[in-house]
Amino acid sequence: MAHHLKNFVLNDPSIQFQTIEEIAKGGYTLENHWNDIATINKIKNGLWDVIILQEQSLRPINEKEKMLLYAHKFDSLIKSTGKAKLYFFMTWAYKDYPDMIYPLSEAYNEVAKDTRSSIVPIGWQWDELIKSKDSMELYDSDGIHPNLKGTFFTAGIFYKILFNKDPLTNPYTDPLVAIDTANILKKWANHAKVIAY
Repeated sequence: MAHHLKNFVLNDPSIQFQTIEEIAKGGYTLENHWNDIATINKIKNGLWDVIILQEQSLRPINEKEKMLLYAHKFDSLIKSTGKAKLYFFMTWAYKDYPDMIYPLSEAYNEVAKDTRSSIVPIGWQWDELIKSKDSMELYDSDGIHPNLKGTFFTAGIFYKILFNKDPLTNPYTDPLVAIDTANILKKWANHAKVIAY
């Protein structure tokens, strides 16, 4: 996702170059990241404007208290090391468990409200697109992870919310996603609105 977001930024001459980095390890929880010195050092060593946290997909539902605990730890660390704005990346429901969107949303809203931070509501945007007349497959074959379109869509939403820019005005596209499809994804990404507390 960071690859696509960086390319959106590089293709927008109105944005001065931004350093965009991610630490994403399969299956990691916020607790795992808290205990990973690479994550902690990245936060401590960077003069970040924005830091985005994402919990492992099921933990907000199955172990919400642990999500809240480690989100608060990260919030304290971030506030002690600079002036970065904290956003939470609210993920999407699993394909075969669409009602998962409700407890996910509840958990992310609770943690964002508690920490007075913001949510990038990726899950809600996926839900809206999937239920629309433009519906398309965003999931990989496992029904959990994003396919190429889902990843591109997610990056477009981040571009919209972090930079307040319409993705349709940006020439960047994934060469593996058809132009017409990419434009539909950009159009829907432009509907995204941050949830701020």
